[in-house]
Amino acid sequence: MATQYVILDTGQRNDRSTLVVHTEVPVGNNEVGTPWADALVESLGGAPITSQVPVSIMPGGRQAELDVGTRFEWRFTAAYDANDAPAAKLVVVESQISAREANELAFMQNELRFWGQTGSI
Repeated sequence: MATQYVILDTGQRNDRSTLVVHTEVPVGNNEVGTPWADALVESLGGAPITSQVPVSIMPGGRQAELDVGTRFEWRFTAAYDANDAPAAKLVVVESQISAREANELAFMQNELRFWGQTGSI
């Protein structure tokens, strides 16, 4: 599945947009054997996951992917030249998503790397 995003708004000067991006959660486990999808859902309080995307514009099936942890969402503001054509703005936005996505994934995995660890001392 490809990375998916929703543009929530565009700035008044037409030089930036606020987006919510839905990135695939990798298959596999964290350092203590908890599946990444389970760790993500549990860390967010369980399903249903509250999305930053209003229900009225949430693409079909996306909520289910968030609820089971196969996708996680992150928000950012993309900047571009106000005078660019719409197609050029889209290229810039998608380039910025691609450049940032690996960092967002690494941050999520770092935050959840020990999720599920139990023990006693």
